[in-house]
Amino acid sequence: MINLKFLLAGNATFTIANPEGKRYTFKITYSKGIKKHFAYVLTAPETYTYVGMVVDSRVVLTKKSKYTAFSKLFNVLNCAFDIASGKKQLKEGYFLEHMGKCGRCGRDLTTPESINRGLGPICFSK
Repeated sequence: MINLKFLLAGNATFTIANPEGKRYTFKITYSKGIKKHFAYVLTAPETYTYVGMVVDSRVVLTKKSKYTAFSKLFNVLNCAFDIASGKKQLKEGYFLEHMGKCGRCGRDLTTPESINRGLGPICFSK
């Protein structure tokens, strides 16, 4: 299960889907220069569109946001943060999964422990 440590590791890519097959793939990045996290949604193959900034484990909209507070994907993304932080439970039939890559360095995850955490052993210890 995805947790906040994974989401805020700096290079997290994950998908949330409902029982009807609607899927959203998001990326949360970290800018070391300004020490902020940013959220993006996959809008085309290998194309991510800016959603907003992550503040206190919530995504907030900024002037450069391409979405509104009423956008379904904006609410889905904040729901993913609530699930990862333990504030909400994942509803039956839904799934929230990482993409098999470390949320920090992007390397393939190969051991069961790393796959469970979404972080490799070196990145998990940081």
